[in-house]
Amino acid sequence: MTDEYSFVIFFYRKMSKQRNGAVILLFIVAIIWGFGYMITDISLTASHAPSFINVCRFTLATLLFGLVFFKKIKFTKNGLMWGSLCGFLLFLGFALQTEGLRHTTIANNAFFTSSNILFVPFIVWFLFKEKPGWITLLGVVIAILGLMILNFGETLLSMSISSNEDNWLGNLLSLLSALAFGCHMVMTSYCLKTKGIDNVQITFVELASTAVCFLILFVCTDLRVEILQNVDWSNFIWTAVFLGVFNTAFAYTSQIYAQQYVEPNKVSLILCTESMLGAIIPILFGLEQFTWPVAVGGILVVLAIFLVEYVSKIMAKKNSNQPDTFNEYDK
Repeated sequence: MTDEYSFVIFFYRKMSKQRNGAVILLFIVAIIWGFGYMITDISLTASHAPSFINVCRFTLATLLFGLVFFKKIKFTKNGLMWGSLCGFLLFLGFALQTEGLRHTTIANNAFFTSSNILFVPFIVWFLFKEKPGWITLLGVVIAILGLMILNFGETLLSMSISSNEDNWLGNLLSLLSALAFGCHMVMTSYCLKTKGIDNVQITFVELASTAVCFLILFVCTDLRVEILQNVDWSNFIWTAVFLGVFNTAFAYTSQIYAQQYVEPNKVSLILCTESMLGAIIPILFGLEQFTWPVAVGGILVVLAIFLVEYVSKIMAKKNSNQPDTFNEYDK
């Protein structure tokens, strides 16, 4: 009995260390994605073809991942099927987000895309019958409020939010992209934890299937001689490489690895800081001024993460003598 208890404690401590490392990795991804809105906007201006941008970034990411991990990639029927589904959801998210950015502002796009944190707890509830706790729901509400202040603080006070048809279309597409990203996040966790699919296999299949989907979309919608002739290659090449290497290959490899140890509700909440970091990064580089919405919105987002990540853990330990579970929605 003592030996069994010692093994449980050892295993729990090891998992806790891996989990803490995974959380740090997710924050690094959020920082990289914080740069992503600005880089994507430059890339859109250079190419005027969202599908072409995404073909390049996901093809580059697939090739890079394949070169680095080619010895570890092993294909199974389950991995190909579920990985392709996750890749299609990722394709939907990016296609809608990038198209949405053409019709709305960067701030609007960042806010509505980050609102996937609102969908994730309810997707988990709907698919796996795991009702989110009140702390998780409170954290989501606080985070959404923080993101709203962060992106629209000044305009909310002046009541000058743009309401033209083009903006509404962009906002709707961005919101739908958040739903797709939320589904992708939950299904990836399901594949890793419940289906037991290897994280290297599922990452490669996701990236490759997303690249194929964007290639089909590009051929069907944007493949015209004038599109390629009008590309500003000097700006497009470096932005495509940045998006492919950092925002796609590194970011999704890191996210999928981290989702082995962190629940999808918490993953979405941590990654929503990309919107906050996207506002802070230009300030640190002296490109924009520090404003009260950045301060207030940022504090609320950090408070939400603290509630869900630490307060819920403290309360769980008080209510139970057993270690925290790592698969909140598994049966």
